[in-house]
Amino acid sequence: LVGGEFTSIDGTAGTAALAAIDPATGRVDTTLFTTRVERRLSNLAPVVRELEVVGTHLYIGGKFSHVSSHGGAATRVYSAARVTNRSGTVDPTWLPKVTGGSVWGIGVDTTTNLVHLAGWFSSIDSKPGTARLGTVTMESGAVANTTAITRNGSQIDVYDVEATPGRMWMAGSEHVLVVWNALTRQAVAWNAAGHGCPDQAVTRWCGNGLGGDFQFAEKIGDFVYAGCHCNRPVSNAHWSSVSRRYTDHITVNAYRVADGGLEEAWNADVGGGVDGGWTAATDTRGCLWIGGDIVDGGFHEPGGRVFARGFARFCATSAPAAPTELAGVSVATSVTLSWNQPSMPDLRATIVYRDGIRVAEVPSGTTTWTDTGRTAGMVHVYEVRTEDTRGRSSFNNPSVTVTVGGSDLEPPTVPAGLTGTAGADSVTLVWTASTDDRGVDSYLVYRDGAYVGWTRATTYTDTGLAPAAFSYTLRAVDGAGNRSDPTDTVTVQVGTADTTPPSVPTDLAGTAGPDSVTLTWTPATDDRAVTGYLVYRNGAYQGFTPSTTFTSSGLTPGAYAFEVRAVDAAENRSDKTPAVTVQVGAADTTPPGVPTDLVATDGGGQVTLSWTAATDDRAVTGYLVYRDGAYRGWSTSTTFTDTGLAPGTYRYEVRAQDAAGNRSDKTPPVSGTAG
Repeated sequence: LVGGEFTSIDGTAGTAALAAIDPATGRVDTTLFTTRVERRLSNLAPVVRELEVVGTHLYIGGKFSHVSSHGGAATRVYSAARVTNRSGTVDPTWLPKVTGGSVWGIGVDTTTNLVHLAGWFSSIDSKPGTARLGTVTMESGAVANTTAITRNGSQIDVYDVEATPGRMWMAGSEHVLVVWNALTRQAVAWNAAGHGCPDQAVTRWCGNGLGGDFQFAEKIGDFVYAGCHCNRPVSNAHWSSVSRRYTDHITVNAYRVADGGLEEAWNADVGGGVDGGWTAATDTRGCLWIGGDIVDGGFHEPGGRVFARGFARFCATSAPAAPTELAGVSVATSVTLSWNQPSMPDLRATIVYRDGIRVAEVPSGTTTWTDTGRTAGMVHVYEVRTEDTRGRSSFNNPSVTVTVGGSDLEPPTVPAGLTGTAGADSVTLVWTASTDDRGVDSYLVYRDGAYVGWTRATTYTDTGLAPAAFSYTLRAVDGAGNRSDPTDTVTVQVGTADTTPPSVPTDLAGTAGPDSVTLTWTPATDDRAVTGYLVYRNGAYQGFTPSTTFTSSGLTPGAYAFEVRAVDAAENRSDKTPAVTVQVGAADTTPPGVPTDLVATDGGGQVTLSWTAATDDRAVTGYLVYRDGAYRGWSTSTTFTDTGLAPGTYRYEVRAQDAAGNRSDKTPPVSGTAG
């Protein structure tokens, strides 16, 4: 499947921007896959920028207005469409309305049933908070989340988006690859190309000429590979919020799906032109392919680096043996490393890395190295790798963590004087610096108990906040990672407090399946923003959804009453909707059988009843007990004890009830005596 900006392949009609090619012959397939994209509302040619295969579906993104297949009628779409991945048959039920531009990236998360769309567009379904990056449902393409991504800077382009379970990976300008929680829109991790990034993290452009915008993100196995026009081979060119340190990774990098952090052991040996990496893929042999402005690669191949014409392939090769028994000893302001060198005739050197940055090259035969001029109290992670005469590096290399000048176990003092000042959509925190026996490294900032960022200054601005009250605490951190106790909490009100609940959702309707009910409704409105909906079944809470649809599954046949209420960011809740009753399966009109063998056991001040369980075509849910003709109580078992009785003889009857409320006849009465 090939997409792009071409007008045809081999002059074949109907192959503009999208076609299928036989991988063996290179010829266009015009029989099986016949999907055609058009741009009827413009005199410009259609463009396809993204193809994403998920299960039996192919998601298409770009700039086009109609899609058709097998000569059928064209379906109106809005720069995004879903077709079957084998024949290209259009799915008309999935219809996100992307306007004001084109789609550049699509990420599909089957665990949350969400599809993330990225590109140069103004909105999806005209909903606020969906410009450049928006989330829709897999069911219909309706907007599923209108919480906007808060970002500063003049450049806010999003070139690509990838999905992993519950996470949304945003590759774009401001030199960042950000991992967001797909539902809450809070940053989980971020990686930046260039200096000046850590303190401001996601909210500021990060670069000084060494970085570059991230242009693609592609999940392959346990990693998301992302590329950028960050191709200058200098140290300290990459920052990761997970490791909280700079490394010298460039052009195309691997990031762990598990935590969003950079996989430092994978360092693509490629040189890029101005534009850097633009895509990645894998093949059946497990090789990784990288495409883009790729110029050369290879450190020590015969004749020097190898010229590359726009793409490079990485496959598993034999790696040299790794060093063993790495140890580190620190005295004052230096660290001395020692290791065992493997026996290998083509060993060229041992490479030393400090905190992920290459700092030394030790010639073959030398097994010690001293790192001088370190700061007492700082903690460094050292790694050593062997490198052979062909430039191949060892894997599974040893590492050691060393505290300069010895272990630091003393935490900093608690920051003092924490105050907060509210802006229109921000809070600026100010405090007095902590002290430490070795030195304070930084401060961790928490909002409502959740970590939001860090800084080395004694001020921090938390931006992109909706009107609400927010509680902040701080902790100081020293170079050894020791943390102070948190400060006292400071609460700051941004804007006026939101006390107005959303309106009640309307038009609640339910459609029954074999064992489920799918609910839909018209969105509620709010003076700030509706964040989601609470769903109730037979009066009991069932779940939350940010969209206007919800499926209650695993139901047995019966009638179920559903209600929905809206909730906003301040946790104000609307009243419930009027209940909608939906019948799953055939209505149950058959009452249970009459319980049998009712026995009354006399006691002091009480009578205990027992009986044989009744039967029902669905299920008996319980039993109603009557004393002298009046209802006395309810039991879900086949016993009942009637307590607090005055001395005397009483007459008892029992009847069974099922989930539909059908009741059996009463048992023959029995007598019990209390006294």
